Amino acid sequence: MGNFAYPVVAGCYTQIMTATPDGTDESHDATSGVAVKVGTESVSIRKAVFTALFDNSWVSQYAAYRTAVKTGQIHLDDLVRLARKAQIPYVLFFAPPEVVQRQLQDKTEKLLAGMTKDAFSMNSRNQVQLRDVELVVKDLLRKQATLKELDRSLVENTLVGCLAGRRGGDPRRSAERLNELLGISSLDLQRISTRQAALELVVRRLEDNQVLVSQSQQDFMPQRIPVHVKFSGLCIKDRKVPYIFLTGGEGDIRLEPTGRRLFTLVLLTVFVARGRFSP
Repeated sequence: MGNFAYPVVAGCYTQIMTATPDGTDESHDATSGVAVKVGTESVSIRKAVFTALFDNSWVSQYAAYRTAVKTGQIHLDDLVRLARKAQIPYVLFFAPPEVVQRQLQDKTEKLLAGMTKDAFSMNSRNQVQLRDVELVVKDLLRKQATLKELDRSLVENTLVGCLAGRRGGDPRRSAERLNELLGISSLDLQRISTRQAALELVVRRLEDNQVLVSQSQQDFMPQRIPVHVKFSGLCIKDRKVPYIFLTGGEGDIRLEPTGRRLFTLVLLTVFVARGRFSP
């Protein structure tokens, strides 16, 4: 295990569509809509609006949503329930497409407020959509902001950018430098007998150095990460308290081997050290 660290791994609703007295929308035919059933009556809403709002949310994985897309109908009670779970004002489903698009754009901008396009590092084996992890990211950002607000003793993190400009240098020296800053000695490495012990050591040392580490645990996270999403972790940029999130933890149906989780943690730590927050 002594060699594990090297080589360095480099909103708000604004207007409602007016429905005709017979419950149909004059602007499109039934084939382009989803029938919202209220008792024996129904009102048609644009399918493009319906899918745009839910596809941009983790609720898109729910059976009730998939059934509605397939059959072209949904009961109002189910629509309201899904909308509340996705934190979408249900009246927005009756709005014109341009209003919905503005709301979706505002949502993304607010979610990533204060963050650049290079704010994330993600170790992924295929494409990951923002909706797949949006509540996790929101939760990490909230914790990050709360910690900085409450703990005035936090200083600029010496790990952030400590290996910047070393691209093309000796990986062994870079790893030794990073281990030194983390406080991981050769004696610590010699004492490690399992990969789990190595993972726990790196997590402790990172947190001792103001790098927060969160590990997934199903039923205790703000959202379930869809089964089809294949990524091992992400890192959120900050000059004081960068935040690393690892998937495949306890209770996760995509349980990952400890060695892979250790690799991901070291990879994202190197991103922090290089001051590089995009893969």
